[in-house]
Amino acid sequence: MALELAASDATTDCVAPRFTRTDTLASVPERGRTGIRVEIPGGRFAETEDIAGVVRFLAGPETDYVTGEVIDVTVGWTSEREVHGIFYRVRRRVRYARW
Repeated sequence: MALELAASDATTDCVAPRFTRTDTLASVPERGRTGIRVEIPGGRFAETEDIAGVVRFLAGPETDYVTGEVIDVTVGWTSEREVHGIFYRVRRRVRYARW
């Protein structure tokens, strides 16, 4: 979509939040929310204002040259998991290389 619209001077991006404090999240039992919260590197759920700020930024003139991007709004959730996965693979290869 971004490629098709770029010639029309239109941008297309995606905001991808994780767990956001909403009525849906409130319907999850407290034990479940606590289990999720401890996994979040920032230690808290996103507020709707956190997501709205990213949307306002992408809609503003500062991002006229940005298109086709997926912006993860995860307070480190995505980065932390990817980093641990990479480090795990590296350590595993090094361990096998020694044998």
